[in-house]
Amino acid sequence: MKKIEKFPKRKKNYSFLKNILSSMIGTTIAGMIIFFLILSTIISLLATDKEEITKSIQPNSILKIKLDYPIYESPNTAFSSASLLNNISNPSSDDNLNLYAILTAINLASKNDNINGILLELDELQGPNGWASLKEIRDALISFKNSGKFIWSYSKNLSQRAYYLTSTSDSILIYPKTGVDFRGLNMNSVFLTESLNKIGIKAEVIRSGKYKSAIEPFMLKKMSPENQEQSQLILDNIWEQTIEDIAKNRNITKEKLNTSANNGLENWSINKKSALIDAQKYPQEVSNLLKEKINIGGTKNTFGLYDEKISFVSLVDILRTVKKPNSKHNIGIIYAEGEITDQDNGQISPNSHSKLIRQLKEDENIKAVVLRVNSPGGSALASDMIWYELEELKKVKPLIVSMGDVAASGGYYISCNANKIFASNNTITGSIGVFGLFFKMEDLLKNKLKLHFDEINTNDFSNFGNLSRLFNTKEKEMLGNLIDQTYDTFLKRVSDGRNKNKKEINDISQGRIWSGKEAKKIGLVDKIGGLNDAIKYAAKVVNLNNYQVVEYPKKKDFFQIIMDEFQTNYKNYNDIHSFINYWETKKLENLVKNKQGIQARIPLNININ
Repeated sequence: MKKIEKFPKRKKNYSFLKNILSSMIGTTIAGMIIFFLILSTIISLLATDKEEITKSIQPNSILKIKLDYPIYESPNTAFSSASLLNNISNPSSDDNLNLYAILTAINLASKNDNINGILLELDELQGPNGWASLKEIRDALISFKNSGKFIWSYSKNLSQRAYYLTSTSDSILIYPKTGVDFRGLNMNSVFLTESLNKIGIKAEVIRSGKYKSAIEPFMLKKMSPENQEQSQLILDNIWEQTIEDIAKNRNITKEKLNTSANNGLENWSINKKSALIDAQKYPQEVSNLLKEKINIGGTKNTFGLYDEKISFVSLVDILRTVKKPNSKHNIGIIYAEGEITDQDNGQISPNSHSKLIRQLKEDENIKAVVLRVNSPGGSALASDMIWYELEELKKVKPLIVSMGDVAASGGYYISCNANKIFASNNTITGSIGVFGLFFKMEDLLKNKLKLHFDEINTNDFSNFGNLSRLFNTKEKEMLGNLIDQTYDTFLKRVSDGRNKNKKEINDISQGRIWSGKEAKKIGLVDKIGGLNDAIKYAAKVVNLNNYQVVEYPKKKDFFQIIMDEFQTNYKNYNDIHSFINYWETKKLENLVKNKQGIQARIPLNININ
């Protein structure tokens, strides 16, 4: 009997210790939240001070553009500790500017008489931008240059993406003994079939459309011939646009650019000879040349340097020169950025985006709506729910779609009913198709873990979706019918939205992806242009000359981002231990959960370098 009494005693002590530990961790997290709140306050104060100080631009100023941070569509960029520290240590940083803000700042600079030119320093140009976004920034730089002002660039080294922007410059200067990484484009995909099989997981796939390549990483070891065909065409189209733009601004033939790219790393040391750059200079030499350029050189001191300093301004400085007016004539931008999911997770979901769409539909001050889509797609059901809300909005006011880097599959689904669709030549779109992806763990559970299952059912499909076994014939047939029905609905949405019959759409669908250039030829896109082109068109449709652009969702402050993340992820867990475990398993959960089910999306990653 005494032995029996000891066990509950130990259990009680264990529970006591567990509670203490949980409390300690909980206290720590609470302290972290308070700490972040204090930091947020500091950042806000710094921003306020800066806004009051920087009211105008000094004469003979130069706009310095670095773009050394990830550029997103929405103002609500993902929080990172690096960006936080950067904001505190460097309040003048352009960190966290979204694409539209960058384009707006460049446009404002072109009209500011105190801005003489632009200096590009793109050593650390970062993603996740694709070639369509880069094209929009490049076009803004060209427009700036056409206003009669100069663009120079100076970098220690230049990536291929950076060079694409830099090629707009009147003078391209680089640090001695460095060069331009210019070698053509590459597209690669990771195939997980063997890795999953090794651990006993099998992906069962049912698809519509021979080009629906999103499932290939789970069932093949390399690209299918159909996927190779479409991917090569996409890559060739983007590369052709790239060298065409560079050739025009650098006065180099496309043939010569291809020759330079084919030389590979050899061109690192012969960039000047191949006309990719203009000169190699040290920083102080560049500074002296810039001072001479804007006529503030004067006389050199005993060290051979000009005493007067150049007034450099940032993109943020430019934006703060203009106060946004309160207008009753607004164009609303709704950002649809990321994967389309059934659940709220900071990306595109029926819950969050339906609210936004209804809000803009009911707002009398919003005269037209631009839907900016940068999405590879996702849940077919979620896509249809968002499509419905957009269809209802279109009954009340004009709906214009602007496609970013990617607007494919579910991304095209939510775009197809717009009054007008804009896309870049470099946009990846199309992929009108549907697939079902389901992970089965029969081998893992039975053979590797030696787990055995027994069950009792009332009906034929009672245990449908069981991870411990593969689909039977009846289940595959049922899924196939459901996928076909979903695909048929997709075709109808597109045919109605594009005023074409279903056969026409089916002939160009089959899950095939297209570049924006090709998509316009086959009628999936109306006009070639960027976000600003779509905004201007929307304003023209509703006869607005003076209007304000309002972005949705509204930008959150730092503390809101932290609290939203904490509440979203913590509220569904019983204690601190499960909260911590969540973060450890988040990526795996996204792989298994978000990619399963009936999907309208393109491959997991389209990585074009």
